[in-house]
Amino acid sequence: MKASFKNALNTLNSKSILIGVIQKSDKRSDGMNNATLAMIHEFGSPKHNIAERSFLRVPLSQNQEQILSLAKEEICKALSSGTSVIRPLEEIGVFSSNLCKMAITDGLTPALKPATIKRKKSSKPLIDTGNLLNSITWEIRDNDKH
Repeated sequence: MKASFKNALNTLNSKSILIGVIQKSDKRSDGMNNATLAMIHEFGSPKHNIAERSFLRVPLSQNQEQILSLAKEEICKALSSGTSVIRPLEEIGVFSSNLCKMAITDGLTPALKPATIKRKKSSKPLIDTGNLLNSITWEIRDNDKH
């Protein structure tokens, strides 16, 4: 096995792509940060009468084949051309985070209650200021660092 090919495989094996709301310092006007707000909406909060509206797990799971196909295609291109395998990971991160953003902009279920629609003046869940939507991103991390 060529050294550069082996190095590329070692690099891929040592990295993970994190998709979601990963900044915890982004304070909102309501004092909460977007990571906490994302968790509440992703999993729901029965205690606070907030329905689960998965904009991360569901779209990533539903589009797993597309993501895997992109990964295979881009990594094969990088390996065959001898270029860095980090660029394909970046492509996967951009594609995957855009899937999550589209889940919100396309509309999530369950539908909002009439009182919420009246207050928000919108029928789309999770879109008020765009703050949460714009906080969805990706990051490449070393596997030994959590």
